[in-house]
Amino acid sequence: MTTFIGIDGGGTKTSAVVANERGTILGEATAGPSNPNGSDMERIGDVFRSVKRQLTPYVGHWKHAVVFAGIAGVSHRDVHDALRRCLQNVFSDVQKLTLDHDGMNALASVTYGEPGVIQIAGTGSLTFGVGKQGTRCRIGGWGYLLGDEGSGFDLGRRALIQVMKAYDGRGRPTVLTDLALKKWGLESPEDVIPYVYRHDVRRILASFTYELFQAAENDDTVARSVIEEAAEELALSILTALESLDLLDEPVPVGLIGGAFQPLLIRALEKKLSGTAVHPSRLLRPQVKPVVGALAWAYKSAGMDPKLLLGKNEDCRTAY
Repeated sequence: MTTFIGIDGGGTKTSAVVANERGTILGEATAGPSNPNGSDMERIGDVFRSVKRQLTPYVGHWKHAVVFAGIAGVSHRDVHDALRRCLQNVFSDVQKLTLDHDGMNALASVTYGEPGVIQIAGTGSLTFGVGKQGTRCRIGGWGYLLGDEGSGFDLGRRALIQVMKAYDGRGRPTVLTDLALKKWGLESPEDVIPYVYRHDVRRILASFTYELFQAAENDDTVARSVIEEAAEELALSILTALESLDLLDEPVPVGLIGGAFQPLLIRALEKKLSGTAVHPSRLLRPQVKPVVGALAWAYKSAGMDPKLLLGKNEDCRTAY
């Protein structure tokens, strides 16, 4: 019997699952990071060997295994080739092995291998999609200095800019000022600057999204305007990706992935997309973890229907 393995690798950890031909997950594995931009190939090889050891009791014969690995950081050809050799060395005895980037896992956690687009908005942001003929599109993801519009970092940065403008008298008063001072135990908005730059700027600014949404929920107009601006950026990215893939008028899903997608931002995004071909019903949160998305591509690569996974494997559902 053929078994199917999905691997989701990132800079923090590597997750894997194995399933049978009926779409039932038999076992899972967790190991260290496998992003090649943060580790050397020898260590990554050890990570994959650990994954293989953990899955072996569920696989049976590896020669009947189909493996799909979606790993962060493999967009560059040289890195992709080096990691592929590393994977082939560990999984030399499998029936089929496919390597791609981890965005494919996230996409399939919404689309189950069908055409569609995902908008990621965590600390950073990225729009990614696959069209009907397998064409791909990437929008954004250029880092916090040159991009990441609509991300947690971007939301926090915009919010603190409004705090400083209010302090200068250039902007409207906002409850965000008191929330920022309370959050970090500061006495004046002037203290925000040294505090932020003494720490991890991306993490600190992204963490302020909690207070931003809190202020917006209490009808702070400045906070609401920040969320509206971020939603406009996200809407532009989504529409650009769909148009590039010739999917704008197709009823394909648009997945919303990442911690920045709180109800207020989702509602603002729906409002920005109103009047376009993207009906709110197309905006979906993933129902399964990215590693199950990798598993979906393993099925797809073997000519199987990934939708076998639908309605099964409750342990692999997301917390959304």
